[in-house]
Amino acid sequence: DRWFRCRIESMAIAKMDSLVCVSEAVRQFAVTGLGTDPNKTLVIPNSVDVSRFANGPSFDTETLGWPTDCEVILFIGRMHPQKGLDLIQKQIDRIAPAGGNRKLILVGEGQLAGSIDQWCQTVGADRVQRLPWQSDVGSLIRRSKLLLLPSRYEGMPNVVMEAMAAARPIVCSRVEGISELLGTDAAQTFEIGDDQTMASLIEDLMADQQQAGQLGEANQMKVRREFSVATMIDAYRSHYRELLVRRDDSR
Repeated sequence: DRWFRCRIESMAIAKMDSLVCVSEAVRQFAVTGLGTDPNKTLVIPNSVDVSRFANGPSFDTETLGWPTDCEVILFIGRMHPQKGLDLIQKQIDRIAPAGGNRKLILVGEGQLAGSIDQWCQTVGADRVQRLPWQSDVGSLIRRSKLLLLPSRYEGMPNVVMEAMAAARPIVCSRVEGISELLGTDAAQTFEIGDDQTMASLIEDLMADQQQAGQLGEANQMKVRREFSVATMIDAYRSHYRELLVRRDDSR
């Protein structure tokens, strides 16, 4: 499946004048994995509107039958093996212990949705529930204590940027693009597939709200500084002008 997709992408890229990548890791993969001309590639990261995610009402957990003071851990993404949902399933007893106040919300659709729903029923709706795809996840992010994303591969996950904008800490695998968002922060990132460390990071952050708050504030400052909408727009404008000059010079 991934090999076929990469083959199609290589054929399409060969016909392009330029390729914009959302992270340096993605650019490197395009060059080494897809055979892209490095002189035709550049990085323009996605952006996030901080005010949209930092401000506004929070999701009401009573609609799920949960107490108002419960501590929510949030996953947002496709119900697909790429997203590492199996790691969450392995560690559910540490993520949302039975009889405890920690709860897990999974948001998304996809090929695993049916099996995830069955698993949620087995674990218990008092601990974990799946919600369908949401057009606006801001209220859910604001209600959560942290965002969990144990993916096996990504580009530069928008949902991580959105949680950072809301000043939330992240527990995320070190997939492509994450180093440019979170660096190699040992308090927020873990090696791909390492469910034990993932669970330990969650436990540490849930136990130390001061550290969680400090990480969240630092995350928000980073996206304000480096991933604003205005910065992204300026980068695209500059690139489009450069492409026009190239076209005129080639005539």
